Amino acid sequence: MPIVLKICQYLVRQIRNDINLQIPIRIAFTLTLLYALYFELILPKFNDRYTADMIDVCLYGIGFVFFIWIERFGAGKVRGDR
Repeated sequence: MPIVLKICQYLVRQIRNDINLQIPIRIAFTLTLLYALYFELILPKFNDRYTADMIDVCLYGIGFVFFIWIERFGAGKVRGDR
């Protein structure tokens, strides 16, 4: 999830021409939830190649928390660097 969220953030920053733009937590959570539902609930029903796994859902959540933590409280922001 951190990679997906970072790519989304980069694209929105480029479109809006604002390098300081951050994805709101609610939108990042919604995107994480939709990914989990799509890849762990919907796709396994239609394709045998995909398997439903609760561990993956937990890892999506951990990735979401990691992304929010890095974006809001990353090392440079704690020290005041930009």
